[in-house]
Amino acid sequence: MANGTKVWFITGSSKGFGHIWAEAALARGDRVAATARNTDTVKDLVDAYGDNVLPIALDVTDKAAVDAAVNRATTTSAASTSSSTTPASASSAPSRRSARRRPGPRSRPTCSAPCG
Repeated sequence: MANGTKVWFITGSSKGFGHIWAEAALARGDRVAATARNTDTVKDLVDAYGDNVLPIALDVTDKAAVDAAVNRATTTSAASTSSSTTPASASSAPSRRSARRRPGPRSRPTCSAPCG
């Protein structure tokens, strides 16, 4: 693998932003662990980019399946470097860290003029 090549873990690779991000990463020469509920839906990526795509069946609502998919992606020879993104899950659910945060004084809006 050439220097600067990244491996992406992308959920929802079958359509929408997930597919667009996967195609963009592959076009620049990176590798992609492309997850989708049905791996047949990422066949176009596999046909176009061959071994640079690792199709993984995944239902992101199943925690055990998520753990298994991440494990498969990180233990496969394609994943010798790591950079990840999950556009589908990032837009639909808060992270553990953000879910635990409590609003603080800096989270309130500020006004340049007197608020009333």
